[in-house]
Amino acid sequence: ADWNAFRVSMINPCYGYMGNVAFRAKNFDQAAAMFGKILENNPKDAATHFYLGMALWFGKKAKEAAPEFAKAVVLNVSPVSEKANEQLHKLLEGAGLASKYDEYIATAKTDLGLQ
Repeated sequence: ADWNAFRVSMINPCYGYMGNVAFRAKNFDQAAAMFGKILENNPKDAATHFYLGMALWFGKKAKEAAPEFAKAVVLNVSPVSEKANEQLHKLLEGAGLASKYDEYIATAKTDLGLQ
């Protein structure tokens, strides 16, 4: 167990760095893949859900981005959750799905085991 915790504490920052580099280079698929790797190890990381949502959104995958923003919202980590909430509203309004907000939030809570 100690080795796994050490491995995760070392590898997640590397994935984060690589994800940020890919994002800045506008390689949104690669950025999303790196942020996804972090979430495999820490599925309740609000900031990573937000960054994954942004990578997916900029990568023209809004349908996949919305659940990530919702997860960042329900994890309730300030100020990340507030920014994620703004992005989720923009995304849903832009897609004509504003009425689905509560549904996305409920699903995110279920997915993260918060209900």
